[in-house]
Amino acid sequence: MKTTEEGNKLIAEFMEWPTKKTCAHCKAISKYSTSWDWLMPVVEKIGELTEYELVFRYDESYWNRYGENPLNQFFGGYIDVLNIWAAVVKFIEWYNTQNK
Repeated sequence: MKTTEEGNKLIAEFMEWPTKKTCAHCKAISKYSTSWDWLMPVVEKIGELTEYELVFRYDESYWNRYGENPLNQFFGGYIDVLNIWAAVVKFIEWYNTQNK
């Protein structure tokens, strides 16, 4: 698993944010791992680009497409922004390997 900083940078690149190394920029993208307002647009973009949806329940979350078997499964559920953040980071890592 990537560190929080690495994961936030990965998300920023996916969202087509420039990844400059300024203090203000690092502070801004750090919100991906702490704010639903920053994280949910990423989930939406993933859905629009790939047609995968993030299914989240109380004790688990996973990526699903067209009723297929789950792509990735994460325990911890939807009640914690960090669990959804981890699911997003894992998905983007997988997505990047598929689109090289």
